[in-house]
Amino acid sequence: MQERRQRLADRRSPHYSSKNNGMASRTEDHDLPTRDNGRRYHAASDVNVVIVTTGNFSYGIVVDKPLFTEEIVVKQLGSDLKGLAEYSGATIMGDGRIALILDVFGLAARANILGQHHAISTAIVDSANDARNEADTVPFLAFRYGGPQTLVLPLFLVARLEKIQLRSIVSCGGWKAIQHGDQILPVFMISDTTKIEPLRSDQECGVIVIRIRNREIGLVAALPIQVIEMNPDLDVTVLRQPGIGGSKVWSNKSVLFVDIWEILARERPELLEFSHESVFRQGKAHHVLVLEPSDYFQNQLRLQFENHGFAVKMVRSWREMDECLAASEAGFKALFADVNLLQQDDFANVRRLRESKKLNGARIVALRMRGGDCISSLAAEGIVEVFQKLENQHLAEWLNSA
Repeated sequence: MQERRQRLADRRSPHYSSKNNGMASRTEDHDLPTRDNGRRYHAASDVNVVIVTTGNFSYGIVVDKPLFTEEIVVKQLGSDLKGLAEYSGATIMGDGRIALILDVFGLAARANILGQHHAISTAIVDSANDARNEADTVPFLAFRYGGPQTLVLPLFLVARLEKIQLRSIVSCGGWKAIQHGDQILPVFMISDTTKIEPLRSDQECGVIVIRIRNREIGLVAALPIQVIEMNPDLDVTVLRQPGIGGSKVWSNKSVLFVDIWEILARERPELLEFSHESVFRQGKAHHVLVLEPSDYFQNQLRLQFENHGFAVKMVRSWREMDECLAASEAGFKALFADVNLLQQDDFANVRRLRESKKLNGARIVALRMRGGDCISSLAAEGIVEVFQKLENQHLAEWLNSA
């Protein structure tokens, strides 16, 4: 999309490049209250019009004031805005404010300013939104270092982002840190743990602030940083190395999955210890049992559940689960299990576990990769809660209501 800004007198269909462009007002479009003292009501004043062009169709959007600020990261829309065709995303600007990203076609369709040759069916727009919302994808924060690889981190781990200069990073006693207000924030370079090319001195950098076990740590990355949505069906063998849980090809690019737990376990394991004031240390947190064979998903799921206030017990196999249930005195709120392990031997282990009553009535929840992972067969076994691995919003809602 190309944008051109032009200051015009108060006209609803100005001439622009020898042709008429439709005009859309956000106030009129959403039935917002008018302001009698606004600029448009004074003959001597001008209005600001943003001319948007897509394909061979252009129109203008009346705005109060164009803001010129640097974009740091693009974010996905929240669930309450995903159904609106006139928005395509959101962004965190360089001044820290959140801004919505308009969809040029969706806004034009909403304002009914598309000509006969450019008409877009609202049903088609809605279908596209529904397909995007129902896709087997989860949001990741994507960034780079000095090389061509794209690195990703589950978005639910990210607290905020800040722009920094590499020279502001202080090294002392094996630690790297930056000053954050009146506190010191420990930061980590992925290139210190992995065989990733280090950041270059000419690259603009930011810090991804991550909250782990009630502590904040920073992960240095090159700008720009953006949010992408993809299925987390990574290969846990190819390109696997310390700090990188696996890889996949996405949009014709090699994507590496950063495992922040593994980086901390190798570099600063003391940061993974609970504080004495923690509800986890005091035994006040509810427990969940997670059956997951992959190192990468074990680490991410542990952080995900702990972020929601649940203590986590990890097992890799049915044998480990039997040993855990025999030794544990704590009751589990639920068992979250990889869908492929649930389906082993035609659900024989699930039936055996229920007959033993070792779960004490705890619900069994399936964690899947794709929508076609035998949803009907799971339901036949009484497993009706099924969540996409690393999807955070729906899981959080279920945990809060279960």
